[in-house]
Amino acid sequence: MSEKSVGIGISIILFTTVVYIEFAVYKGLMSTTLLTVFSIFQYHFYTTFFVNGQKLRYFSFLALFAGTLFLCLPSMTEELAQERIKQEYGAEVVGREVVLTDASAWNIFVTQNALFYDTKTKDGEMGRFFVNLENGVILKVDEE
Repeated sequence: MSEKSVGIGISIILFTTVVYIEFAVYKGLMSTTLLTVFSIFQYHFYTTFFVNGQKLRYFSFLALFAGTLFLCLPSMTEELAQERIKQEYGAEVVGREVVLTDASAWNIFVTQNALFYDTKTKDGEMGRFFVNLENGVILKVDEE
């Protein structure tokens, strides 16, 4: 197998991992801009450094990728947010709406999306919660 094929394969694996984490774990509410760029640049770093024997530089890049992945992860998953709403308020989530929180600010580590959950208690009472997965804030919204 050629060096180019290995480099492309590693890039595909990194990109697939990022996409899996974003959509399977965080339901599309994770910032992946920088991670996508890094997974593409990985091919360049592999063919420039690893193939030419500069393995420490290449592995430093992979460590930077792992650190960036860690920085881009929201503080909680959607499942954890739903569980906290159930435990703290005794409400079951019955609906979900993704909202844009701040379109004017751009940060490659943070998503500008949050969630509104429609909930129902055991008594049949309807409620609404605002959830920001980035910082873990859950607020009960009064609709009066």
